[in-house]
Amino acid sequence: MHGEWNGLQVYSLKITFMHVTCIVLAHQLQYDVHTFFQNLIFIVHIVSSCKCNDELQAFQAIQIKHLIVW
Repeated sequence: MHGEWNGLQVYSLKITFMHVTCIVLAHQLQYDVHTFFQNLIFIVHIVSSCKCNDELQAFQAIQIKHLIVW
């Protein structure tokens, strides 16, 4: 009977360890996904900022050309 209880304790510890491992891996995955999207948002902001800057420069160049023609 004592051996059966010991086996049950080992099984319980294995299950607990697997549960904790899954929780740690889930948190790591969540952190990795969060970091990925944070970096993606940063890249999108930089690209859109550059695009807006290019559009602004093009608009200003057109305005300067019109002022020179006058």
